[in-house]
Amino acid sequence: MPVVAACHDFRPRAPQVHDCNEAKVSNRTVDDSGGCIQAFFVEVRRNLKDFKFAPKLSPEERKTVERVLSKALTASGAFEGDYLPLHGSQSFGSMPGGMATALQDELLTKHLAFTEPRSPAALSAGLGLDWPNGRGVYLSKSKDTAAWINEEDHFRMRVFTADTDLKKVFGKAFAKLAKIEEALLKEGHSFAHDHILGSLTVDPANIGCALRCCVVISLPRLSTRLELEGVCKAMHLSVQWKNGMWEIATTSSLGATEVDIANELLEGTAQLVSLEQAAARGESIDKLMRNLLERTGH
Repeated sequence: MPVVAACHDFRPRAPQVHDCNEAKVSNRTVDDSGGCIQAFFVEVRRNLKDFKFAPKLSPEERKTVERVLSKALTASGAFEGDYLPLHGSQSFGSMPGGMATALQDELLTKHLAFTEPRSPAALSAGLGLDWPNGRGVYLSKSKDTAAWINEEDHFRMRVFTADTDLKKVFGKAFAKLAKIEEALLKEGHSFAHDHILGSLTVDPANIGCALRCCVVISLPRLSTRLELEGVCKAMHLSVQWKNGMWEIATTSSLGATEVDIANELLEGTAQLVSLEQAAARGESIDKLMRNLLERTGH
């Protein structure tokens, strides 16, 4: 497994352990002032067992995946909502042409929909074939949950919360996922899984838990520090600037449990907020930043 080893910095040998128990997620308060964290969200990826992955799906197979998942999402009662094929899609019989352009543009601005891949790697892998047929978004009426069908993986669900309670959104996400899995099983379907590699995904970087926990956060003082990216990396987090805020997310997946990943984000977020608050008080954070960077030898 050289590709897996390169993505995860180790060669997996032990079985992938799963633990989605919300009670084990830390209760720690990571932003007692309420001035930094804007929102948390949890994202899970899955692919249907017995179907080819997206790059190898034929147009008819992609249409079948769309039908199976949209039906399961409706039947599951995981969240009240509607399936919206992408604009221009002709694969979903009850909505030929897909959603209106204006609606899709609105959802894109809120990160609730997705666009055609543009990177050479994604295009050469075949992720843009027969676009936009077979692709769409199952969106909750409250717009706090969006399930993407046939974007990169067959299924990619995001659950949002506009507060500082990651534990709550973690619990919601896995409660919804359990209902969707139950609905699939009733129709003879399940998600692809390997006892060593865990949940299987198109990108080998996402295998294992196939989970990403993310915080949208304001860090005006840390934003001026060149070490911010390195500090996040030292805590196994990625950092990206989006719409005037930092989006900080977990990078662990293989070899960690779901609870481990959620707690990793909480621990890292608490440290970043502590650094931001110390800087706001006029205290030097140079030594603290250096100590964190030494974890990865930066």
